[in-house]
Amino acid sequence: MKRREFIALGAATLATGCAGVARRINHERSLAMYDVIIIGGSYAGLAAALQLVRARRRVLILDAGQRRNRFAAHSHGFLGQDGQPPGAIAAKGKAEVLAYPTVTWKDALAAEAVRTPDGFVVRAGGDEFRGKRPFSRPASSTSFPPFLA
Repeated sequence: MKRREFIALGAATLATGCAGVARRINHERSLAMYDVIIIGGSYAGLAAALQLVRARRRVLILDAGQRRNRFAAHSHGFLGQDGQPPGAIAAKGKAEVLAYPTVTWKDALAAEAVRTPDGFVVRAGGDEFRGKRPFSRPASSTSFPPFLA
């Protein structure tokens, strides 16, 4: 959020109260254009997000919390993480990515993605998000969903 927008938001808070501001922030966030929308916040999604946010790209991560290895007690053969619980590895990766200011995380299942003239619109959790490019690495198959093909 730019300084001018922040000041305007403060004025709106005084005039309309906090509820109106929360609606405005959610509306602005859902209309924002992201450079990349990452569908899935597990290892592949986090690895992609880390490189993108380090390059100062605006990234949205949509995650439904369905990691492929969510039923495993420990991770094995993962360099530097051997024997660690998969949830702890994912939590550490999420914390590292969220340390960058250009990333937004939303706990939601991406229900639909539609190509538009300027990119994509992804519907998730009752909201719509606009992005220039989608990124998805399906956990259970090697093919992309039809809307990303």
